[in-house]
Amino acid sequence: MAPRDLHLTLHFLGAVPRARLPELVEAVTTTAGGRAPFVLAPGRAAVWSNGVAVLELDASPALAELHAALGAALRALGLRTEARRWRPHVTVARRALGALAPAGVPRARWPVAAVAVVESQAPRAGGYRVLGRAPLGGVVPAVEAPA
Repeated sequence: MAPRDLHLTLHFLGAVPRARLPELVEAVTTTAGGRAPFVLAPGRAAVWSNGVAVLELDASPALAELHAALGAALRALGLRTEARRWRPHVTVARRALGALAPAGVPRARWPVAAVAVVESQAPRAGGYRVLGRAPLGGVVPAVEAPA
C-alpha cells in the first residue's frame, strides 16, 4: 500500500448514489466533529486468511464509541452498514497469502485529529478521494515516544 493510502476504515458502505453524498458527508462530519481527539495504538500484525496483511489496532473506548455513533448516523440515513464484526485495522499489503507477519510491532501511537469520508477510486486514479473531513474538537493528545 502506498503510504498516502494507509487508513482505518470505520464503516465500509459500498456504492452510494452520488445524489446522497452531500447528506452522507454532513452526517459523518456532524457526528464525528463534536468528539474529542484520541490516540490509536497498534495491536498485532497479521496476515488474514483472505491474503490481506494488516496491522490490527487496539479498540480503545473512544474508537469504539466513534464507530458506534457513526454507524447509528449512517443507519438513520437508511444506509446499510456491514453486519460482520468490525475489526479495526490498517491494511498494509494485499495479495500477501503465504507471507509471515512479524512477531512484534512498533510501539508507536498515532493521534487521531480528524475523520474523513473517502471514496475509493481506480488504482490508476490514486486510490482514494476525500469527500469531506471533520476535525475532532479539543486538543490533540500528546503522543508518548516509543519506549
